[in-house]
Amino acid sequence: MTPCSEDIMKHEIQCSLTPKKQTKTRNPDMQDKSSIDTPTYPVHYPAIRRDINQTLIVDDDLNIRALVSFYLKNLCRPDHADNGLDALEAAVSKNYDLFLLDIDLGYGLNGVEVARRLRKLSQYQDVPIVAMTASVEPGIRNRCLDAGMDVFIPKPFYKKQLLNEVENLLKENNR
Repeated sequence: MTPCSEDIMKHEIQCSLTPKKQTKTRNPDMQDKSSIDTPTYPVHYPAIRRDINQTLIVDDDLNIRALVSFYLKNLCRPDHADNGLDALEAAVSKNYDLFLLDIDLGYGLNGVEVARRLRKLSQYQDVPIVAMTASVEPGIRNRCLDAGMDVFIPKPFYKKQLLNEVENLLKENNR
């Protein structure tokens, strides 16, 4: 298993944006009419109800937001923000069950400051916050955890790692 490279990320985004062709299989009930085919559709059985898990993905990189949304499509309903101020405005206007924050948001508030401010809001004192960052700055993990973030995921990340962490946090939060 390798970290998510830029090529894989572009492929995943392209696949998520391209309409899927319906594959056809023979209907076993129609033995005499072999020319009649029925479409099959992929069936997803999410481990967690999608209607209760609102997630805010905060990253200044559109590709990362799209990729994370694609990965989490069976676990939650994602909303997006590309900077800290928009993230806080969204958090005040809607209730979220999970936050995924990039640390370096380019301009304005960084992810650590957003997490600190979220923790000051009564409705978000116990809501899970995941730090996602490519920063190699010494002590960044501790700064994130000290700011109230629950999990630290370095970029590039593994799809499986992201899914496991998010699913565990949502299960714990929904108890």
